[in-house]
Amino acid sequence: MKKAVIVFLCVLFVFSFCACKGEKQKWSHSVDVAYFAEMGKIPEIELKIGDAVPDNEALEKDGFAIFADESPAFISNGALNLYFDTEKNVITKIAGFDSFLGFEVGAISIEVTSALDEQNIKYTEREAKDGELFFLPSAPNRSIVECKGLKHNLIFVFENNALCAALLG
Repeated sequence: MKKAVIVFLCVLFVFSFCACKGEKQKWSHSVDVAYFAEMGKIPEIELKIGDAVPDNEALEKDGFAIFADESPAFISNGALNLYFDTEKNVITKIAGFDSFLGFEVGAISIEVTSALDEQNIKYTEREAKDGELFFLPSAPNRSIVECKGLKHNLIFVFENNALCAALLG
């Protein structure tokens, strides 16, 4: 009787391994990253790189505050910073700290790189350099996925493998 139970448990054990196919997780992403990067825009807001900085009344209506005395000068609503050239009064970069090009903060790096691979966007992965991330307070363990061959530079910043910010421009 003991042998029959042992054989039964062995067969059950083998079949439990067979049930796991080991399929890779496929990440789907609905935002055309290359299209928006080429336009210098993100779908989360109407403004884009090259647009004139709106007047204070329009900014306040949309929940933005202007920080013209900072270096670099920027407009912020907490989730997005729009950096601008104070002489030309045009937007030069867009940084996101919440949702950016359809990726949510906290997304793991493989989710972002899989979407870039799926859209045939070339990129490099590397550690962040000191002072490179002017739009974030300094912190250890930050890595970057930097997209190549687009009209506007695009970087995704990860802290401990979780998306914490992105920058277009």
